[in-house]
Amino acid sequence: MPGPTQTLVDGLGFPEGPRWHAGRLWFSDFHRRRVCSVGTSGDVKIEVEPDDVPSGLGWDRWGRLLVVSMLRRELVRHDAGERVVVADLSPFTVFGANDMAVDTAGRAYIGGFGYDITSGEPPRPTALLLVDERGVRPVTAMELTCPNGIVVDEQRRRVVVAETFAHRLSAYELHDDGSLGPRSLFAEFDDDVEPDGIALDEHGAIWVATCTPTVLRVEGGGEITARLELSSGLNSYAVALGGDALFFCSAPGTHLTEPGQGRIETAVVAYPALSDPDAGGGQTESAEPTA
Repeated sequence: MPGPTQTLVDGLGFPEGPRWHAGRLWFSDFHRRRVCSVGTSGDVKIEVEPDDVPSGLGWDRWGRLLVVSMLRRELVRHDAGERVVVADLSPFTVFGANDMAVDTAGRAYIGGFGYDITSGEPPRPTALLLVDERGVRPVTAMELTCPNGIVVDEQRRRVVVAETFAHRLSAYELHDDGSLGPRSLFAEFDDDVEPDGIALDEHGAIWVATCTPTVLRVEGGGEITARLELSSGLNSYAVALGGDALFFCSAPGTHLTEPGQGRIETAVVAYPALSDPDAGGGQTESAEPTA
């Protein structure tokens, strides 16, 4: 049955990478090469128009916007009209860089497809990358099958990654220096569930977009505790929490249609985000930012 979701924004190309920041939902519109934000009243603002396909979003310690440049395979900072390449991801990625989560220290965890998904190449494993003051490096073994949505759960000292074509969520113990421990299984799904974007609530459960109109809430161990159907009937590709509002990036498919049919949908949920919904960069520091 259709769920109680409301459309906040429509007419988008393909919205992805949503993040709640400073009272607004930020998201990438892939095909139109825009990073936008929207308030709860539906007012849309174009924040940045990159010269490449934008994907994962986050903020560094000084509140400067970080964007994954998908095809160039770079992590880019946009600040006051300036574009700065923070890290070249190309030595560690194949075909395209993708989603990202940034912790409160400004450390960025970034996934990539790991193989050319457009050519029919069989899936092959890849690693999660970490970008910090020491540069860029793999922070897991070459063991992830299409790492997609990522959350950093600093309260529980773990990083959770959605492996889309492995039909599972994997978890890693988070160490003080940003490194990760061995992989463990957070949740495993049937083959008809392809987890894409994910979001963390205050109880440590994960909301999962499934590339279908269904969105799931899953606890560690794999118990599904809530199921929501998008009222639009579109496919869910990413989710984000802002307070008790859950936001969904939805579209009929991953390809651009004209006019655009992508949407941001929303619903009120029982379990809100962590008390600091802006966690993931953007914390105020006394030190001056450096390039």
